[in-house]
Amino acid sequence: MPLATHEAYELWADTYPPVAHNPLMRLEQEIVEPLLLHIRATRALDVGTGSGRYLPLLESIGAAAFGLDFSLAMLRRGATKLTRVCGDARQLPFRRSSFDLINASLMVGDIADLNAWTREMSRVLSVRGHLVYAARLEPHVPERGWRDARHLVQPPLYRRSPLSARERRPSRADHS
Repeated sequence: MPLATHEAYELWADTYPPVAHNPLMRLEQEIVEPLLLHIRATRALDVGTGSGRYLPLLESIGAAAFGLDFSLAMLRRGATKLTRVCGDARQLPFRRSSFDLINASLMVGDIADLNAWTREMSRVLSVRGHLVYAARLEPHVPERGWRDARHLVQPPLYRRSPLSARERRPSRADHS
């Protein structure tokens, strides 16, 4: 019988490196780190902080950085002196609009109730705040009621000259 996610992280904590230690994490960090560096925030939350690898970066942008993880063993593993809290990402122990930046890297796939997670991120994120998250697609996603959202990703919009007849946008008649 496979271990529950929480139990697995509790056991893994002693050997979990505090750096991006596999190809997926390195790719995620290559994308997420520049995004975080361009956001100006005064209070930042790293949800699923684990060993706290993003906390020094969040502090470097001038934010008071907080880390939250559901694994006390992972939180103890982290070398950072920044504030870390053990808690559930679906029931955050913070007041409404507490953060102007939330980072949630590679942890959303571990959340069984995506609606509760989304509500909590919305609740603690300030108006005009930023939520940065990276998620991996898991084979069990449909079992949790999630849908693969890759079809929702739109290509970048480019400003173009007026459309020629061949480039015209489809009309309603085209869909009947």
